[in-house]
Amino acid sequence: MGGPADIDGKSHPETDNFLPCKFVIGGITYSSAENYFQCAKTTNDTDRNMVLKSGPGTSAWAAGQRVQIRSDWEAIKVDEMYNGNLAKFQQNDDLRTALINSGNGTVRFTGSTPFWNKWNGLIMERIRAELRQNGDEDARRAAEIRDTMNNNINLFNENDKRITTQLFSAIILSIIAKQLCVRPDADNHWAVRNYAPSRLAQMVK
Repeated sequence: MGGPADIDGKSHPETDNFLPCKFVIGGITYSSAENYFQCAKTTNDTDRNMVLKSGPGTSAWAAGQRVQIRSDWEAIKVDEMYNGNLAKFQQNDDLRTALINSGNGTVRFTGSTPFWNKWNGLIMERIRAELRQNGDEDARRAAEIRDTMNNNINLFNENDKRITTQLFSAIILSIIAKQLCVRPDADNHWAVRNYAPSRLAQMVK
C-alpha cells in the first residue's frame, strides 16, 4: 500500500508511491509510481489499459489485484518498482529536488508489508544517491543497493531452480515407483507411490 516515508523523523510526501504525478515510460503516460508498477505486472493489453485508466492511488492498487500476472513477476517486481520511481523523480523537478535535499538519513516506510517497507526504502535511497551524485559516498551507496537488488533476483532464481528440481524428482518417483519394486506382486509399491504426493505437498506449503 501507499504512504510517505519518514526520513530523520520527518514525513516526505515525495516518496509516496500513490502520489499523483505524471511521467512517461515507453511512450505511455502513467499517473503515479503505483500506477506504473501495477501496469508492469500485466500480461495483456486489456488488463494493462484497465489499470492505466484506474488512477494514481488505491484504485491502481485495487485494479492490479484483478489482472493476470506475468510468470516472472516475483523475479522482476523490485526492479519494476525502481524503474517507475526513477522515471517519476527524473521527470518531476519538484519531487526530485525534495528527495535530493532529504539528507542522508534512512528512508523508513511503515505503511505496507515488511517486504515492501524494506525494498521501497532501499529504492528511495538508491535513487536519491544516483540523482544527487554528491561524491564517493553517493556512488558507494547506490552501488551497494544495486548489488543488493541483483542478489535478491539471483536468490529467487536459485530457489526457483531448487523447487523445480524437487518437483521433477517427485513426479518421476510417482510415475516409476511400481517399476522400482523388486517384487511388484509382493512389495508395497503403493506406499512408495504415496510418498511422492505427500512430499510434493510439503514443498509447496
